[in-house]
Amino acid sequence: MSQLEKAQWDLTHTAIVAPSNGIIESFNVEVGYFAGAGRSMVTLISNNTIWIQANLKENNISNIKIDNKVDLIFDIAPGNIFIGKTKSISDGVSTDRTNTGGLPRITTAQGWLRDPQRFPVIIEIEDSEIMQKLRQGSQAEIVVYTGNNWLLNSLARMRIYIISKLSYVR
Repeated sequence: MSQLEKAQWDLTHTAIVAPSNGIIESFNVEVGYFAGAGRSMVTLISNNTIWIQANLKENNISNIKIDNKVDLIFDIAPGNIFIGKTKSISDGVSTDRTNTGGLPRITTAQGWLRDPQRFPVIIEIEDSEIMQKLRQGSQAEIVVYTGNNWLLNSLARMRIYIISKLSYVR
């Protein structure tokens, strides 16, 4: 009887709270399933904070700074260009010869020529219009504007515009 009372007491003090607003995905719980501390039961996809991780080549990040303007296009919204800004640039990634210790691991294609190392650059999306359309794992095409060079910026804008229009046929 005391075990039943304790179980009822524990049940009244049980709450599952999400860390943010979002959508529950992959809810795979069956009747009789026991939840355990630290064991995942569901996947929560946050709809509060949406960001893009762009794994940029090492030779492309030397001029990127925090808060650089970024133009983004998504296959889910063809023909549209959205605005973002850089939030962080990774200082290291895991390699075969390092103790990982939580460093990001970037996989690259192994070919005849060595592919430059890639580093994660986190991009925050500033356009709220796209927030409701994006899905976890969506792919993006980006352009980061690192300076005020009118010629290079014009070419980059033209490139992202053309790619946004071509995304209708991809």
